[in-house]
Amino acid sequence: MPKPSLLARPMYWGALAFTVLTLEGTGLLQDALERVGLMPNGSAASRAQASAAEALAIAEKNARQNLPKFLEAAQANQTNWDLRAVKVRIEGIEGEQQIWVEAFEPNMGDLLSGRVSDTAQPVAGVARGETLAFRTAQITDWAFVKNGRGYGYYSVHAALADMPAGQAAVTRAFLNDQPLPESW
Repeated sequence: MPKPSLLARPMYWGALAFTVLTLEGTGLLQDALERVGLMPNGSAASRAQASAAEALAIAEKNARQNLPKFLEAAQANQTNWDLRAVKVRIEGIEGEQQIWVEAFEPNMGDLLSGRVSDTAQPVAGVARGETLAFRTAQITDWAFVKNGRGYGYYSVHAALADMPAGQAAVTRAFLNDQPLPESW
């Protein structure tokens, strides 16, 4: 087979690069490499997603485990904390979402109500500052701030590894090292 001319080589490599970039952008390259055994199943991004989802599931489990103590302390320390909030799972137009609710109060049984945080991520069908009623079973995380330090925030602790370095440093400076206060 004859060698390609010097002019044909850049066109060949350019076409190959274009093809690889196109296949990578569509996910077909990942699939092909996995099928021929050159890459383990599951891309790094999907493994990272699974790891982040697992970390959040563990964080939710830990937050739920300590929720009764938090709710009891929240009622006893209403004026001692700078902020108290719960993260609530709601079914919205776009499926299941979670939103931070502040200034919550018990109503009847396990029903609570509170004000959707002004800093909450927008959720379809729920406005910031709106009063929201919810059940304790919907709570996925809890938090309070005392003397400028954030306690609880299990989901935030779990997300630290995925944050940009600057944002993670600022967040770590605010959070207590452990979600639970030493006295608990």
